[in-house]
Amino acid sequence: MYRVEDKEWEDFIRGILEEKRKIEEEQMKDELTKKVIQYAKSEGADLVSIISADRAAELAKEYFLWVPPQHYLEDARSVIILALRNVDAVMMRPGILVSRQNIMMNTLLNGISYWVGRYLQDLGYDAIPIYEIFGAEAVSSSPTAHHTEVQEETMIPIKVLAQEAGMGSIGISALLITPEYGPRVRLGAVITNAPLKPGRPLSENLCLAARKILGCSRCIEACEVHAIKPDGYVDFEACWMFNKVFKKRYGYSGCNICQYVCPVGYYTGKLKPTPKLPKWLHRV
Repeated sequence: MYRVEDKEWEDFIRGILEEKRKIEEEQMKDELTKKVIQYAKSEGADLVSIISADRAAELAKEYFLWVPPQHYLEDARSVIILALRNVDAVMMRPGILVSRQNIMMNTLLNGISYWVGRYLQDLGYDAIPIYEIFGAEAVSSSPTAHHTEVQEETMIPIKVLAQEAGMGSIGISALLITPEYGPRVRLGAVITNAPLKPGRPLSENLCLAARKILGCSRCIEACEVHAIKPDGYVDFEACWMFNKVFKKRYGYSGCNICQYVCPVGYYTGKLKPTPKLPKWLHRV
């Protein structure tokens, strides 16, 4: 049965996609920016957004322990945010499949970041890729390594920068939600002194719009450890402790259910059913 809110939501998402198209169209008028975006996509990035290093430095002041891009590259001018989309059906099977996909996507992001850095270097600029960690088996000094700890270690708030650059919106799940693929993406970044044309934040928060138009609370309901609260608070300790159960057995985080159930995503979206999850806390 077709509902009024379905059309309202479809119109909303199409409007946001048109907004993103215009942002990129403006960026593409700058030849260097156009070359970098096209190159990153040719290397496999599904989404590419850019924020100025100065704006990133301003944002870093608002968060405890976060540092500006200039901490790593003194004359930094830009931060390039890269996104890869998931193979969605894998996320219906928490455990080894999700764990291995996360590791694979980190590996691919590292490669894309490296080649974008090399490309900028060949153009005469300096660049520093922010590499993702692979998994516990590849990080012997950190047997409980988690991908979010990359941001703690580098102190670069990639999701916040991605939001400011116009890639998407941070939702109540603390995930970056894109209009194309929802939160079913993983992120990487490259800091550079290349003077690239930055994007700008989207006019609407996608998560808040989904809650208003669709009455969505799916990530809240799907989280087995109730880490996501209706008021937007996320109990990260509960989330990470849950994922450490997966990491101990499979080498990396193995739960992406909050990503899977999100209805946002023009190309991957649909109101996905919540998987029937086994009680992992008692089994792993």
